[in-house]
Amino acid sequence: MKKPYFALVPSGYKSSKIYSILPVDGSGDLAFARTSESTRVTENGLIQSTASGLPTMDWLNSDCPSFKMENLSTNLQRYSQDFTQSNWIKSNANISSDITADPKGIENADELIPNTTNTFHHVQSVTSGMSNYQPTTYSIFVKKAGLSQVELLFSNSVSPYNVYGQVKFDLDTLQTFGTTIGSFEYQDYGNGWYRLAITGITTSSNPAFVRAAAFKLESQTFAGNGVDGLFVWGAQVEINPIASSYIYTANGSVTRSQDTVVPKNLAIDPTKGTFFLDLKADDVRSSSFIKLTGTNSNRIDFSFNSSEQLNINIGNAPAPSFLNYLYTHNSERFKVAVRWAEFGVYSIFINGVKVYNSSANPLLSSLNTISFNFGTQGSFDFSGEIHNAQIYTENLTDTEIIKLTTQ
Repeated sequence: MKKPYFALVPSGYKSSKIYSILPVDGSGDLAFARTSESTRVTENGLIQSTASGLPTMDWLNSDCPSFKMENLSTNLQRYSQDFTQSNWIKSNANISSDITADPKGIENADELIPNTTNTFHHVQSVTSGMSNYQPTTYSIFVKKAGLSQVELLFSNSVSPYNVYGQVKFDLDTLQTFGTTIGSFEYQDYGNGWYRLAITGITTSSNPAFVRAAAFKLESQTFAGNGVDGLFVWGAQVEINPIASSYIYTANGSVTRSQDTVVPKNLAIDPTKGTFFLDLKADDVRSSSFIKLTGTNSNRIDFSFNSSEQLNINIGNAPAPSFLNYLYTHNSERFKVAVRWAEFGVYSIFINGVKVYNSSANPLLSSLNTISFNFGTQGSFDFSGEIHNAQIYTENLTDTEIIKLTTQ
């Protein structure tokens, strides 16, 4: 296969910079910014803090890392790790603090232990900072400690106590039971830890109840033995349609700032070439972009919207957009390539399939910039995971692109 002119894979980086492996002279390196700390999962599977200004290379559930780029988000939940604090109200349960290794590998996780009363057993908080009619996600890390079933409940704290999100989950079977309200997902963080997340639409700016409850035999009413329970750690409430990377809090909310990449000038041939991406777009609250652009309206752009769809647009002046292809990615990782050629022939390949081919289109007259935003740092920045990005200044064959984009 031909050699790419530009190649970006998760490898070298330092504060404020992401290194491209091609061009070898460093002319493809990207300037990066984030003004706060973040967190990532390291190669050994543990959560680690990432200093401000340092790109996030994440290994969660993968043999190969990705560059993770995230939107600004705030953890509204106070004392995210310390369930002994008074803002966490215990009902027919006790909290034993710092008795097992948490997802950071530190003996800092608490245990929720139901008492022997034949009733319900939970820990909950009244969390402020909600906004009207916004997708909001409550997440928490949970691990078996004799019991395997847990309920997450997220609701208005004021009558009529509208439930925004609710899920009951079995850590043994990795299945939900009963009725689920809202959108639920879980992720395996290893060593028995699972991050559970429930997302719902708030209907009030009132504070919300955030609850983690122990269940047994799919029932919330049971008598505990004073020993068995659930390990809990890392509670997070954010006005966000997904659970973003973990944000530690103490006595107050904490905000992780936006990841941004400065657009980079490159020597790209507008008459022929191939643009390949291996990625996952995972925050869909608004539009975000990855683009190759030139003067006027010359561009090849990948636009991600709030319906988990990708719009591929190719255009030039005076026609603002003469090619538009829509693909539903469902926030899953996928591979896509766009090939542009002489005589206005444009082709699109997704996951090893040629899905679009069009000829006799207006030619692109310039392409000289790659951006992971709308074209300006801080404007509709891409949010998700970049596993590979390549630009070829030659046309790859169908066979070569199918091989490149096959999952």
